[in-house]
Parts: sequence; C-alpha cells; structure tokens
Amino acid sequence: MVPESAATIGNASRKTLRVIATTEGPPGSWLAQAFVLETLSQARISDAMFAQALTDTLGRSGLFASVTGEGKAGYELRATLFQQHASTLGLSSTSARIGVRYALVDMDSARVVWRDTIYTEASSALGLSSIAMESEANERAMKANLAQLVDALSRLNLARTEAK
Repeated sequence: MVPESAATIGNASRKTLRVIATTEGPPGSWLAQAFVLETLSQARISDAMFAQALTDTLGRSGLFASVTGEGKAGYELRATLFQQHASTLGLSSTSARIGVRYALVDMDSARVVWRDTIYTEASSALGLSSIAMESEANERAMKANLAQLVDALSRLNLARTEAK
C-alpha cells in the first residue's frame, strides 16, 4: 500500500514522528455488503495494515528524522481511516473510496500544526473475484491517499518552522 512517490527532502524535520493509526467502523453486515454499500469485510484495510502503510510511507518520505509506531517522538501523526466504501461497476470493475482524518501534533507544545481530511478514489478491473477487485481498489485508493498526505506534509516545511 506504500506509494512510490517521495517528498522533497529539503523540507525534512529534525524531529522524530510517532504514528497512531486507527480504523473506524465494524466489518459490516452481510446485507450492506450484498448491496455493495460498504467494503466486504475480507477486503477492508485493518488497523495493522493501515499503521504499517503509514509508517513505511512516512519513513521512506524522508520528511522526519525517523518514524515509529511507539515511544516518544517530536511529532505525532494521528490518522483515522473512517471511510471505506466500494461499489461494483458492471461485472468486471470495482471502485473504492477512502477517507482519512489526519492531525499532526508537535509534542513539545501539544499544538496541532496541521489537520486535514483526505478522500481518494480508485478502481480495479482485474476481472477476478469481488474480494480481489475490492482489495486492489482499496489498495490503490490508500496509495493515492498516502501520496497526498506526503505531498501535504512536505509543503509544511517543518524544518523552517523548527528553526524559528
């Protein structure tokens, strides 16, 4: 689920980042899944997958001195995956929509330095099972979401802010 793009290293923070990632919502009911109102429980992105994708993406971005899921850090990124919807487009294509609320907190001052909600959509036309198509569409939507996150954080120019 990690996007291939990288941030501008010149905007890198000297501080470390701790990632706190959660997903909202139950796996869902069979009735809602049957009418494709929500993602099949087997294709949903779990807390562990979400946390790993965030940690890997931000670690590779070079925007922070290091990225971890635990311990003390200079910044904390609070991320909540609150929306995972999929819809079938005909017999051979699936579209997924993902919504994530993000907040970057400077732990020294306990101040939220950035907050945003990012929605992304993607589709899959693998022509395989509905679970495989939903999983692929979800992964593509998450990659797009993480790429937008890295782009937004790189525009903050945290290094310059920390120098003040």
